[in-house]
Amino acid sequence: LTDLGEKVVTKIMEKIVDIKEVKGLKNITLGPVNVACHIKNTAHLVKDGLKQRDAAIMAGAKGATTLIVHAGKITFPKEKVNIGKENEKILNKLFKLEDGDVIVIGTGENFKEAENGAVAASLTMLSF
Repeated sequence: LTDLGEKVVTKIMEKIVDIKEVKGLKNITLGPVNVACHIKNTAHLVKDGLKQRDAAIMAGAKGATTLIVHAGKITFPKEKVNIGKENEKILNKLFKLEDGDVIVIGTGENFKEAENGAVAASLTMLSF
């Protein structure tokens, strides 16, 4: 990689700390397969999640759900509405979340679609 390429990869690896398939979520995603990216300390960059959803769709996913960690709870960004105890339990089991973190869940018909959507949506929060 070029020096710029190395910087980009380093920046991505610093922020996107984990990518995992998520099973069992209820009523917060659209497709049968969900893949979540855990992005550190970027909640302040999320307005309402529409930019992330649009990026996921352009990458071939059905959509994306963007969640933030605020006051120890996982919520939707704009209204700070809780996602439900079961959904929160599933995500807290998969990720070590802290206030200010973001979870972007890409959704699709298969793993690759969902993963592409989650990563594309996550990249909207990173500047190079």
